[in-house]
Amino acid sequence: AWKKNGFTITFGSIRSNEIDIVINVIQKILNKREDLKLIICPRHLINTKIIEFKLKEKGIEYEKRSKVNFPTKKVFILDTLGELLNVWKISDIGVVGGTFGRHGGHNLAEPAFFGIPVIFGESIQNVKEVANILLKIGGGFKVKDEKELENILNKLILDDEFRKKAGENAKRGIEILKGSSKIMYEKIKGILWKGAIF
Repeated sequence: AWKKNGFTITFGSIRSNEIDIVINVIQKILNKREDLKLIICPRHLINTKIIEFKLKEKGIEYEKRSKVNFPTKKVFILDTLGELLNVWKISDIGVVGGTFGRHGGHNLAEPAFFGIPVIFGESIQNVKEVANILLKIGGGFKVKDEKELENILNKLILDDEFRKKAGENAKRGIEILKGSSKIMYEKIKGILWKGAIF
């Protein structure tokens, strides 16, 4: 099982045209905390090589899940399948991909379920219902560019109270959605079934 080790920010389901924004921001926040762990989870494993190339280009050291069990370096690539749910579980902040390119967004409910703040871009048509409730109650943050992503990450990293409150709000958002309709409950149940949460 995954164990919590340091302050973890997970970039989940990152698409190929989102790699640059993620790595640029990682470079800027890398030294904000001594115990920082930054996990990059590509949506498609074929993109692992691109992530590695770009990290090397910037001189950022990293490890890969396929080579080591748990991160000891600050940057860790999750280049295996079916583990993202376990990673959300040990994360302090979640950044969800598919929302920075024009993909319509990936699963916002997973990180929110574990009571962590959820950050996403403007492409959210596939996840609008979850996005809207998270934005409304302060459990999610929509950013329009790299600078805004860096700014909100800095605030969440440095302000413990703000981050904890946002995480609680995210968890509450999922409870609200579960209660709002049988259909939504089934949808969230379907999203999370693989983690045997329900």
